[in-house]
Amino acid sequence: MTEREEKLHRTWTELLLERGNQELASIAVESEVEISEGEWGVESIVLGLPPSAHGIVKGSEDVRNDLVNYLHDVCAGNVYNQDGIGERDPHIEVRMKLLEVDEDWQEEMRRLISETKGSNQGAISEKVAKREGRDTHTYNEMTFGSKSEIRIAQELEVRDLLFFPLPLGVRAETGDRWKDRREPDFLVCQDGAWGILEVAYHPDRYEKDAEKATWFKEAGILCVEHATAERCYNEPVDVVDDFLNVLSKHRS
Repeated sequence: MTEREEKLHRTWTELLLERGNQELASIAVESEVEISEGEWGVESIVLGLPPSAHGIVKGSEDVRNDLVNYLHDVCAGNVYNQDGIGERDPHIEVRMKLLEVDEDWQEEMRRLISETKGSNQGAISEKVAKREGRDTHTYNEMTFGSKSEIRIAQELEVRDLLFFPLPLGVRAETGDRWKDRREPDFLVCQDGAWGILEVAYHPDRYEKDAEKATWFKEAGILCVEHATAERCYNEPVDVVDDFLNVLSKHRS
């Protein structure tokens, strides 16, 4: 990557971050930005997306358009886009980035394949999503029920906290598999204190949310906090601040 391409890449990623698009910035930073010369000397951009983000971008036209539009903003005046007709936006081609190859890559893939096991992470959320005809979301090889949950995960990552997204909790007290299982949105540990942060979508489901919170509290996890999906998406820093403030009061 040339110095000019590096500058475009850096500016694009930072612009997304400054506009509050952390999820898109996490895709951008792992992407490649290549300037190529097209017909009549007009420069175009080849945007290489990491394989882990390809499904997200392919499955959402809004995500793809946002990535491309922000990159267009960065290219304006910085990428040669004049031709005989006049000034125009540079063409941006989106494709999957090819991974680097080392001599041991096949052996590493064989090891990963042999060690792969089924995951309980997001198991209930995936089943519910399929039943309701909607998709779950993937970020950093983790399953989430929404983009709001991804915002919270990114904020927890920034703070280097230990957290478990959508883990399967089991307490076999009734013998009924579905009654004995719950899936919190986030199980978080800070300085030895454990708490649950729930991303709430249904203001009219107080009884179900309260029952779920009680189930965990009966097992000893006394800090169970809820935040609306809208607030989690728009104010993830404040949501995590508030949660950690409450969690700090549960330290032994």
